Formats: sequence, C-alpha cells, structure tokens
Amino acid sequence: MPHYRQTESIKPGDGSCGGNPECKKPRLEFIPASVLTKDISDEMKQGLTFKVAAASWLRKGQNRKRRPFSPATVAGYGSTLNNLNPLLGEVPLGQITNAKVKDTLEKIAAKPTKSEKPISSKTIEQHFNVIKLVIASIVDMEGEELYHRTWKYDFIFDNISKSKPSQPCFTTKQVESIIRSARGQYAPMYALQAAGGMRWSELLAIKLGVQSEDHTTISKDCKTIFVRQRIYKGKEGPLKTDSAYREVDLCGEMASYLKQFIGSRTAGFLFHTKSGKPLSQRNILRDSMHKILYGQEFKNGQEKIVKTVHGVAPQMKGTRCASHAFRRYRATHLRTSSIPEDIIRFWLGHADQSITDRYSKMKEDVERRKSWADLAGIGFEIPDRKFLDEEIQEVEAEAPTSRTICTRPAGSRMTKIIRGASSQNDQQETCK
Repeated sequence: MPHYRQTESIKPGDGSCGGNPECKKPRLEFIPASVLTKDISDEMKQGLTFKVAAASWLRKGQNRKRRPFSPATVAGYGSTLNNLNPLLGEVPLGQITNAKVKDTLEKIAAKPTKSEKPISSKTIEQHFNVIKLVIASIVDMEGEELYHRTWKYDFIFDNISKSKPSQPCFTTKQVESIIRSARGQYAPMYALQAAGGMRWSELLAIKLGVQSEDHTTISKDCKTIFVRQRIYKGKEGPLKTDSAYREVDLCGEMASYLKQFIGSRTAGFLFHTKSGKPLSQRNILRDSMHKILYGQEFKNGQEKIVKTVHGVAPQMKGTRCASHAFRRYRATHLRTSSIPEDIIRFWLGHADQSITDRYSKMKEDVERRKSWADLAGIGFEIPDRKFLDEEIQEVEAEAPTSRTICTRPAGSRMTKIIRGASSQNDQQETCK
C-alpha cells in the first residue's frame, strides 16, 4: 500500500472539493513505502516528520479493512491535526519526547477560542491521543514500533487543569415544554429523541417503507426502529461503530403518536425538507431547538421589540445542547425504571463493558425487549395534537415576502406573529 505526504495541512477526507477542479485544498502526495518500513535508513528515520507520519496514518485508517475510520472520525482527526501541525508538523518523530509533547499541549491549552472559553481538558487529551497514535503507527516489517515511547502522563499534564465536562440533560418538565413549543414535524422529532435516545444522525436517517439493511427504517407498527445508516453531510452513510447497528424498541404510546404523524405516507424520510431530503442538524438547532431553549425576541419593521418569548432552558445557552441532552434524559429514565443494563446499552448503541455483557443474549430476545420498552414507557406526557399537512408545510417553507413565526405557550393555543416585508406593525392571530 503506498503512503502519502501532506504538503501543507491535514484536511478531512481526500482533499477533494466536490469535484471542483479549481479547488486549492492541500493534496496528498505519494512517498516511497520504504520510508515507513524497516528498510528506512538511520538518516531518513531521524528526518521523518510528524506531518508526513500523520498524513500516512490518516490515509491508512481510511483504507484499512478492519474498522476503517468513518468520515466523521476523519473530520475530527483532521481538525486535531490542523492544531498540531503548526507546532509539531516539521519536528522529526525521533525528537518528539515527553517534554516536547508537554510544551505543545500547554500551548494549545493557552490558545484562545472563538467562544472565548478555554479548551476543555478532554479536548487536550484527544490531541495527546492523536500524537500517540501517529507515532505508534510507524512500524517495521515485523510490526514493531520504530519510535517506541514511554509516556509520562503526570509529567505531561502537570500544568493543565482538568475541567468539568459539560453534560446537559433535560428534565421531564423541559422535555414536555420543548415538545409543546415545537411546530409541525419538530414536535414528534423531539418526542422520538426523548423516547428513543437516538443520535441526531441516526434519527434523521429513518425512512418509511420495507425494512432494509441498507437504510435505517421503522416498522409498520412504529414500535421498532432498525438503525443501519446515519446522515452525514446530507447523505446516508455507515454507522461509526459496530454497537450502533441495533434495534430501538418503542412503547405503544410513542408508536401511536408516530403513526398519527406519519398518516398515509409509505415512503421517504420520516423527517424531511420540502424537497424530500433529510433535515440538517444545524438547521434544526437554528430554526427550532435554540429558539425554544433560549427564547427569542420579535421585532417590527422599525426594529422595535414587540414581543419576547422566554426559553425553556436559557441557562443551557453556550453548552452546545443538542441530541445528547435527550440521550442522557432517556438513559436516566431507563435506569430509574430498573431496565437491565444490557438492554439500555443496546438501545443507546453503546459497546459491551465486560465479558459477561458479551455472554448475555438478552438483547436478542425481541419479545422481552418489547415488554421492557412498554414497562419503561417514555417518562413524559405527549401533548394532544393533530398533525395537519398544512402545518407541516408551514414549517418547511416560508413565503417569499413575509416571515411567519409560531410559538406555543403553556396553553393549548399558539400565537402567530406575521411580519410583512413592507408592514410597519406586526399582526397577531391564532394558529389553529
């Protein structure tokens, strides 16, 4: 297998730009395979830099047959290497010692971020792990490491304080308020997030129709979701880990809610845009979730605030609150409902933790899984609501000369504020 040299900085994937011939992204160049084998001379061994080794490691990880890197993993590693290359890129691997790594990580920890918040200790540890993986990837023909290191964690992280990770989790009241405040298809989407604990990328890949190993589908009775694909950058793709391939069982209450939402549809994505494409997580957060969580202000044509809607959880602003807040809610609810850990890990797509977990075949007992799903329930109340085609279309498209914003307060009626392109005063009417 040929190896590669990166001319500038590491970029996710193969450096392509969607077929654009004028793309100026750095490209990977071939380097002799002998550079990374036991045929390497002592002189060349001393000159092999971190940037060259990192490019080769990233490419091999994508092309290997056993557990190749997923596109999302490549993007994450590429971002990490872009931070490391300015500091370590031209340094020969033989000169990357504990002291050099310590100095590098401390500089990254002191680097200002766009949010003006310090880089978390977990992110610094991820940078350290990438350094270790790159150096350990250079082996001879016998599979022995050419640059063996004994890493001293206490020495390397001596001056880097351990920060408390941000792990937002919704409460039952917040989940109910989020669903009640959501419009159109966002309401069942958030309800399914809380009732199933799926990741955004998995949930947005759900398709209607016949069960297939090539797509993530939902059964006709809406009681089982077969997770086989996920959405990444608007396209279906493989899941990140083997444990992510699973079935998610839903209770009868959630199944009835979804069947009411699906109606007579028999094909296409469960949640989709007007053109039938899968929704984007970024757009969901921008257009719906963040407005519900943090609140919003409505202004008239004169930029005067005419209405303020308070958010469900304004204290969570800045915590990157997304699907994992629903996942943590679901995991917490399942544990308080005394559901076996085997089933919880299976539904959430987490790997086994012990040999005993591998021996247990409880997750293969479909009928028992379904009974556990009904026993656990969803843990929150679903608002009584009818799904109308007009309401769903209202979410997906806006009129070209006006902007429509709907919010649902604590009651069962919604207030709609319509701001025309040339109007100076906002009009209010009732959403039915």
